[in-house]
Amino acid sequence: MTTKRGSKLYFHFLGTIFLLLFFPVCIFVIKTIYKDQQQQLRWYEENQQRQANVVSGLVETRFQDLQNLSLRLLQEEVISSSLREYNPSDKSSVDLFNRLKCIKIISSYLPRIPFLSDILVVSPSKELLINSNGWMTISEYLEIYYPNQQEQLSQVFQ
Repeated sequence: MTTKRGSKLYFHFLGTIFLLLFFPVCIFVIKTIYKDQQQQLRWYEENQQRQANVVSGLVETRFQDLQNLSLRLLQEEVISSSLREYNPSDKSSVDLFNRLKCIKIISSYLPRIPFLSDILVVSPSKELLINSNGWMTISEYLEIYYPNQQEQLSQVFQ
């Protein structure tokens, strides 16, 4: 009987020792996991911030490219003189050579900015639009490229 009681007491003692050691180990493991998750979260947030900064820088660079492009186009003598000379009532007011030269200049700028599919030089006061495909009125352009959205987009060009 004493051996049964002694073994029972021995197992209770071992169980108590086990529990006393088990709880601090569990707390340590939980604390380590929590720190790991916090570190991963911090890394993720920093990574996202770095990516946002890169994208922001790219967008800013592209806007600067577009701004520089528009300034260069306005400084092109052929384009600016053709816009001045153009008379909406007399479409032949600008000779064919200058028209083709304007189209060539606009087309030459397209490969320089990778995300552009076309460049439009618009003169709303003269109802004129020049792009890499030719000279046309704004309404003709909208009719060709945006037949279902003419009314909404015509407000953009006014």
